[in-house]
Amino acid sequence: MEPFQRAQRLRPPPPKYQGRPRAVEAAPHAIVDRAGQGGLEGRHGSSPPPITLGRLPLVAFVTACGVMIVAIAFAASRANSHWAEPLFWFGQVLVYAGPACLVMLRRPITRAEALGLAWLLPLATYVITVAYSPFHFIFVDEFAHVRTAQSILITHHLFVNNPADFVSPQYPGLEIVTTALASLAHLSIFVSGLIVVGVAHVLLGLGVYFLILEITQRRRLAALAVLIYATGPNFKFFDSYFVYEALALPFMVACLFAAVKMVKEANPRLALGWALAACFMAAATVVTHHVTSYFLLIFLLVLEAGLLLGGGRPRHLWRLPALTVATAGLIVLWDFGVASLTVLYFSYPIAAIVETARHFGHGVSVTLPRAPLLDLALEYGSILLLCLLAAIGISRMWRSRKSTQSPLILGLAIASLGLFAALVFRLLGAEGSQLYGRATSFFMVPVSLAVAFTLRGLYARRKSNGTGMRNTKLSMPRPWIGVAAILLLALGGITLGEPPYYARLPGSFLVEAWERSIDEHNLDLSQWAAAELPINTSISSDSITSSLLDSIGHQEALYTGGGLFAQADLTTAARRLVSKYKIAFVVVDKRLAEQLPADGFYFGNQSSPNHSKLPLRDLTKFNHIAGVSRIFNDGTISVYALAGSLYTTTTRGS
Repeated sequence: MEPFQRAQRLRPPPPKYQGRPRAVEAAPHAIVDRAGQGGLEGRHGSSPPPITLGRLPLVAFVTACGVMIVAIAFAASRANSHWAEPLFWFGQVLVYAGPACLVMLRRPITRAEALGLAWLLPLATYVITVAYSPFHFIFVDEFAHVRTAQSILITHHLFVNNPADFVSPQYPGLEIVTTALASLAHLSIFVSGLIVVGVAHVLLGLGVYFLILEITQRRRLAALAVLIYATGPNFKFFDSYFVYEALALPFMVACLFAAVKMVKEANPRLALGWALAACFMAAATVVTHHVTSYFLLIFLLVLEAGLLLGGGRPRHLWRLPALTVATAGLIVLWDFGVASLTVLYFSYPIAAIVETARHFGHGVSVTLPRAPLLDLALEYGSILLLCLLAAIGISRMWRSRKSTQSPLILGLAIASLGLFAALVFRLLGAEGSQLYGRATSFFMVPVSLAVAFTLRGLYARRKSNGTGMRNTKLSMPRPWIGVAAILLLALGGITLGEPPYYARLPGSFLVEAWERSIDEHNLDLSQWAAAELPINTSISSDSITSSLLDSIGHQEALYTGGGLFAQADLTTAARRLVSKYKIAFVVVDKRLAEQLPADGFYFGNQSSPNHSKLPLRDLTKFNHIAGVSRIFNDGTISVYALAGSLYTTTTRGS
């Protein structure tokens, strides 16, 4: 008993009763991320609490209601109801309001709530895209990739020529995955594409969440970053289309995540594993989309700059440069060894931008795009707000550079400056506006963290009143300002992205209105051309129908053939155009004489927009020219064969 008595004397006395124990002490499993602050509850590396859904089901219900209302608005628009547009905007507000309120208004946020937002928003926005066109592809760029996928299924070879987009076959990552699924599951390209892009879109949201979480170790910041990224102009529609960027983006984010894990890993073997994973994701990005691979290289460079400026550990500084060099080598090998047409592909937009910038520098006035006043207000208001929030966030990220995670945060702060460089392109007319919208898909990754740093200061917080009790009086306007800012960014992103305002809602046919210009007439025509006409035959038509004939019809549609339709009679210039481009068929849509083009242009080679409708006599002249044969007519669209006509003889036209 003597040893036991000595142990009893050495044991410390029990603590005195201090009243009711604190909630955290009584229930350590309830520890959650409190407003993204320091301490154990805010750390990603703390012991994981049990999975509790919290308010995620309520937020998911509100978001689902928003998606349903948007789908109802699409149906109302197809029925030409005047309630369609208000319903659309109300539904979009609900889609973003629930997640915004959860992140900004609720002080504690659980792991399940934060992670739930990362997949909920991508899933909701993708369902809206599918609801726009649930039975077939609708975006013009999608059809070019459909033709590449069809060529792979038919020939069982890659890199088959594609006149619809000659660079698409050289970056076949999307088509390889889609055709593999179509072959194994016996699905159509449309259904396979929906599955592949849908999974990629959800993985993109999850990738952004885990990337920011790994860098900041804050659940709330990571969830807020995903929410901000989802307000980007292209996230809601364009990045949900069947285009190669949709699959390349999650590969890029996954590569960045593996790179961060590699840099932070102290175990050399685990670091090597993350390095190999990063190289694999970099290779997948390179063979899937050219622009995404270039931005991946830029982000790796700025992360290395952040490590150098932030004083990263010297023994780890060589890892990221090695990955950067490997990524650059993959890009050079693929772009110059396989995708040799990439340089030619980029020469056209670069030349257009340089020409526009040259005229802009000589005092050309900047004109606002043609859009409703509400659209312009939301568009420019969201751009100004994004710049303001990003600038404040970048300054806060710079001031926090002395923290443990500062080198990587500083790298993202440097990358966020690219947003302001992209704004310069916004001033360069239509080409610049499109480039700015496309660039936001990449720059919004670091910018989302910068904006999250700004909005973090608007969380609803409780302060002690000095008596040991919590003051329940909250500064309520501040978090609601954050919710309003998120909603403005989301609605402004809709007006800035795809589709344009005249095609934002589905409905009846509109001339040269992109998604609204694709219907059963030109789709049936394209399928007929694929079945009845020789492959890669030169055809002249309006812009949207030419795109469909290129892709679905497997023809070489001419985008510079407007001169064939602009005159009421056969002219020498028209004959020279036919001879130069070896035009064999002309496609005439009589609706060109009934409506003005929504985007301002009937044909792709026009230098100035059309302000008057095409005269019907100009379109019907082919019925009266000797030797021209009408070989297709569905009452709306006619196809004329020029072989044996005056267009192809030596007789001079009038």
